[in-house]
Amino acid sequence: MDSFLQIVLYVFIFFSLYVQVFFLVTFFEKRRKLKIANNNVVILHYPTIGIIVPCWDEEKTIVSSIESILSVDYPIDKLKIYIVDDGSKDNTWQILQTFIDHPQIKVYHKENGGKYTAMNFALEYVDTELVISVDADTVLEKNALVEMVKFFQENPNVSAVGGTILIGNPKAISQKAQSIEYQMFSYNKKMLGLMGGVLVAPGAFSVYKTKILKKVGGWQHGHLLEDLELTFRIQQHGYTVDHCHTAVAYTKGPETFKKLWKQRIRWGTGFLHNTKKYKNMIFNKKFGNFGMFTIPMSLFAYLALVFVFFYSWYRIILMLIEKIQSAQIVGWSHLFSGEFSWNWFFIDTKTASFLSIILFGSIIMAILLGRKLSGAKESLFYILWYFLIYSFTQPLWIIRSIYSTIVSKKETWR
Repeated sequence: MDSFLQIVLYVFIFFSLYVQVFFLVTFFEKRRKLKIANNNVVILHYPTIGIIVPCWDEEKTIVSSIESILSVDYPIDKLKIYIVDDGSKDNTWQILQTFIDHPQIKVYHKENGGKYTAMNFALEYVDTELVISVDADTVLEKNALVEMVKFFQENPNVSAVGGTILIGNPKAISQKAQSIEYQMFSYNKKMLGLMGGVLVAPGAFSVYKTKILKKVGGWQHGHLLEDLELTFRIQQHGYTVDHCHTAVAYTKGPETFKKLWKQRIRWGTGFLHNTKKYKNMIFNKKFGNFGMFTIPMSLFAYLALVFVFFYSWYRIILMLIEKIQSAQIVGWSHLFSGEFSWNWFFIDTKTASFLSIILFGSIIMAILLGRKLSGAKESLFYILWYFLIYSFTQPLWIIRSIYSTIVSKKETWR
């Protein structure tokens, strides 16, 4: 039994390393292109842009989000902002009244129906060339729209582009851990974009060609992960999705572990449900690297994390049993005698241990490259929080997501 589990462990480590090395090779092959991307591009045409901001009980963040949109470096006469209050119960609607007479802003109110219904409600009024989804707690960098437009100009075949999302001003420990995770996300998404296999254009900040978005049917429920579902559907229709690492926006991120847990259950369950919905794309050459690499890799990551979690505890329990048996034979006193001396004999020299160290190093490298691509400035010490929190909790919320998917348990947004 133990030999079989070790073989499975080697398989998971090998493929995990393969993905990391593949990403690194892609990065170093394209690093010059990434370095000069958009720097020398002159915008020949400023397309009209419609920005949809759905909000539900966002009285604390909606103003800063709208103000960040209004302050971007983009011709104001080319911007239209559509704000949809999706049946808020707090003072969101009252706050939005301050923007009701603004020439670039349209404010709407509807009964609560979910984020995707608010997005589609606004989409009916959009008549611009491009449409952007922005969350009500998202703040855009001043050059974010310009960078997106340059990207579309350089890649005319692209139909949707996701922006880089970072945690803005992280204060809570959970937010500091997420800030590292989001930096690594920016690296992974860019590598997937370079190979034509973006998993998700994030709802917090993504740009779509309006005609294409309306043609594929706008947003759907997507098991509370409407951005992922839309990314799947756009690529299923044969259109290209990419990632622009130079277009940056900031979000808050859950400030408590309870909220982080709930968000990740929603993400995990939504991913599994949508993958099931689009299962015909898995290992389907018709959908290129998205079908042949991205979806299988994402599913593999879930399986790997769950297996390593259970296998680690299995080994820990075996070790404890062995120590207890040894103590029963030679006595407990030697455990507290204080006569321990260091010896290289105690170093685990098994191949799996060395491969695990290399894998750990490759994850650190991915984080550092993500910082470089996104321009993140947060303390590197946050990496400690990332590993401490995610090493223990990530497998648990994946297990819970798998359970919720199997029993069809409905998750809520908050």
